[in-house]
Amino acid sequence: MLFGLYEWQPTLVDKKWPLLTAGVKNNVYDFAYDIESDEVLRIIDEDNDASNGYTMDLPETYYTMAYMDLCEGARGQDIYPEEKFTYSISNSNFSINENGEITVNVPEDARYLEAELTINWIPDSLTFSKHGIKIVVPIVWTNLSDAELNETYLATLKVGSQETGYETIWSKRVRKNELFDLPEEDKLRELISNYEYKYEKTPSYGDMKIKDLSIYKDETYYIEAKAKKYTITINDIENSDGSKTNVELSAHFGERFDFSSLKDTGTNIAPNFTKYKGITSLVEADKKRDLTQIIDKSFANLLSQGYAVKAEYVNNAATITYKFPGLNLEDKKITVKKGSQAPSPLELVSQEELDSLVAPNTVIITGITPKLGLVTGDASYEVNSEIKSVPKHKISYVTNGGSEIAEQIVAEGSVITEPTQPKRTGYSFEGWYLRCSSCKR
Repeated sequence: MLFGLYEWQPTLVDKKWPLLTAGVKNNVYDFAYDIESDEVLRIIDEDNDASNGYTMDLPETYYTMAYMDLCEGARGQDIYPEEKFTYSISNSNFSINENGEITVNVPEDARYLEAELTINWIPDSLTFSKHGIKIVVPIVWTNLSDAELNETYLATLKVGSQETGYETIWSKRVRKNELFDLPEEDKLRELISNYEYKYEKTPSYGDMKIKDLSIYKDETYYIEAKAKKYTITINDIENSDGSKTNVELSAHFGERFDFSSLKDTGTNIAPNFTKYKGITSLVEADKKRDLTQIIDKSFANLLSQGYAVKAEYVNNAATITYKFPGLNLEDKKITVKKGSQAPSPLELVSQEELDSLVAPNTVIITGITPKLGLVTGDASYEVNSEIKSVPKHKISYVTNGGSEIAEQIVAEGSVITEPTQPKRTGYSFEGWYLRCSSCKR
C-alpha cells in the first residue's frame, strides 16, 4: 500500500505485465543446516591412503542455503556451488581450497587435531540482506580408535613453591595425544591476579613449552613462584636500659612471624624491672587477633596496609626485706628482678657496719631464714647472728670477664651466701668454685 492509494501485488503484475527486474529472484537469508551444540565434523581421508596426505571434500550439507522467492513469497532450500562461499580455519594444520577440499597437515606424533571452520556466504550484489551470513563448524582429525577417543586425561597447571605448597589455577581434560595449549601469558596473569596477596611478583612460564602439548596420562605443570614477604612493625620494645625502640619483622605468606627475639627484652634497671608479656594490635577492634598465626589471606590484607602492633610488658620486680633480730639495725630492703638469686645481706650492710653496733666484738652470721634462693616475688628474710670476738677475712670474686662483684669482709664462722650472679655477653653463669689446688668446682 502506497500512501493509502496503491497496493503492490508482484505476482499479478509480473504475470499480466512483465516488468524489468534487477538482482536475484531467490534471496538467500541463512544457512539451511543448523549445527548442533555437540556436533563435530570428522575429517576422514577419502582415498584411505595416508602417504599422499589426508583430504576430504566438505559435505554438501554445508552448501545448502535457505532462501525466499521475492516474487512468490515462498521459502525454500537449495545447494549452491563452492564459489559462492569463502572459508577460514583456526588451526594452521588444516587448509581448504576454493573447491571446498579440506587438507590436514599432520605434525609428527600427532594423533588428534581440532579446529573451527568458518564458512561465509558471498551475497549477491543486489540483495535485500547485507548482513554477514556464516556458520562455524567444529572439525577434527584423528587416527585414534573409538575406544581411544573416549580415553581422556587431566592436564593441570599449578603455581607455588615447595616451601609454601602448590595450588591449582587451571585444568583441562584432553583426549589421548590430543594437542592442547596452556593458557597464554595474559590469561595466566588473569588467573593469578586472584592470588597477588600470596606471591612476590606475577609468575610466568619462563622457558616452559606451553603450545602443542600432548599427554598420555594425567599430567601436572608447575610454575615456581616465591611467596610474598610481609612486614610488621612492633612499637615500644623496651631495652635493658629502659629506653624504647621500634622493630620491623618479616615473614613470607604461609609462615609465622618469629617473635622469639622479644622474649628477653624488658627494662633491667632497678627498681623498674619489666618482663615481656606479648604483643597486641594498635587497632582497638583487632586486639583479640592471634598475631602468631600463619599469614593467610585475611592477615595478609591487614599487613599490606602497614599493620603495626606494640610490645606489652608486666612488672617483674620484687622487694626483698632483711631483718636483723638481736641487733639495733633497721630492716634493709632492696628491689630485685624476679628469677634472679636473692642477694647476700652483706651487699646491703657491710661487716664493718654490723661490727660497729657491737664493738669491740664481731657479728657472726649464723644463718638466714628461710634459705636464700631464686626470687619469685616479694620476700622477707631473718638474718640470725651471734656476737663474738673473732678475726675477719676478705672474700674476693673473680668473674672471668663478667661484671665485677665487690669484695666482702666477713667474720670467721659466718655463713657465706652467694652474691649477685655476674653477667657476661654471650655467656650464661653456671656457678662458683674455690681457687685452690685441692678444691673442685
